[in-house]
Amino acid sequence: MTKQNHPIIPPSYLLKLWRDQHCGCNREFNELLIEAAQWGADQELEECVEWLHVPNNRSDRGDGWLMPGRLRAARRPKPPSLAGAATYELDEAVMRGDCISTTDAMPHLRAALKRLAELENQPQS
Repeated sequence: MTKQNHPIIPPSYLLKLWRDQHCGCNREFNELLIEAAQWGADQELEECVEWLHVPNNRSDRGDGWLMPGRLRAARRPKPPSLAGAATYELDEAVMRGDCISTTDAMPHLRAALKRLAELENQPQS
């Protein structure tokens, strides 16, 4: 998974530390995998606790019946749509200078991506 579709990614310094510990310190690979999984679980727990403190995420009835679905949606967002991913890549290419945003083709590309997004959001019958 990439940063685009998952809310928890270890910071680069931790990835480097784990890699160095495995390569330079001869730490067992399984030991590092367990540590990484525990780190991710700890991050998830903290995010869930934080999420529960937001008033709009609580049930109006006071019994929490809406929380599981809302919590799942908040913590495991859907991956970006094809149109969303393509728009992101196009924006990134423009920012890197790989393509020029003032070309005659750009409005057509953006219009096509907008139309694709509309089609993706239509209910399927």
